Amino acid sequence: MKNILKITTILLLCLVWSCEQDDSGANEDLVVTPTQVTVSFTDQNDGTVLLEDGGAVTLEVTLDQALTYDSILTLDVTSSDGSIETTAGVMEVAFTPVANLAAGETSASFDFVFSDDTITDGTEVYTVSISNLESASGVYPINRFITGADLTRTITAVEGDLPLTVVTTAGDVNVLLEWATAEDLDLYLRDEPGFDGGNPNIATSWFSQPESMPIAGGLADGTYYIGVDSFLDTAPFGVPCILTLTFPDATAEVLLTELNEFIWIQVDKSTNGSVVTYTIFN
Repeated sequence: MKNILKITTILLLCLVWSCEQDDSGANEDLVVTPTQVTVSFTDQNDGTVLLEDGGAVTLEVTLDQALTYDSILTLDVTSSDGSIETTAGVMEVAFTPVANLAAGETSASFDFVFSDDTITDGTEVYTVSISNLESASGVYPINRFITGADLTRTITAVEGDLPLTVVTTAGDVNVLLEWATAEDLDLYLRDEPGFDGGNPNIATSWFSQPESMPIAGGLADGTYYIGVDSFLDTAPFGVPCILTLTFPDATAEVLLTELNEFIWIQVDKSTNGSVVTYTIFN
């Protein structure tokens, strides 16, 4: 009887010890080994070419599953000539180094906006890389669980003037003209520059501030001209303004920061399957 009691006691102690070990292991897994997550860039802007002065692009990251806690995605940015790391006081690209994801969210978007650093450095290629994903509290670091994903985007910044080539998708291109003064600025879209020969307007925006018009996605391939004018004023105008083209994939280009005279900007459109290429000239 004593032996039976002793064996029963030992078995009970073993059972308790085993349960404690299981609980401890479960807690350890909860803290140390969170669910594996795949993080990817999912925008279509890899290889985007932008003007250094005012070019902008929107990037998007996506998780393959929702997390149960707020998380922070960290991005690394490097340039082909290292100027983003070494230029004191001025950076050629202003960027959001982290993307915040609230619990339950699976995607986040953020903008990269370029500004001229006044350094003559030609064309630079920037690489944006996903480097870490962790909980906002820092309890669940999961950088080692970023696997099998599209982890980088390259963006080329072009110094100086047009021409500029933008490769995008089918759809309307929005032309937006913004200014803060009392002048009456107008927008035109034509298939020839100027007003001779009865050339009709394809699109216009005359009576608002800001002015906005589309370059319709349905327009045939060819050469078009964006006209910008200060109505009833005589050149030189000297009107601070921003002329921005936003393409169907959300790539944006600033083409003008001051209007001094009536101008025509040439835009060539060509289509190859689902890819549409716009080449923009002065």
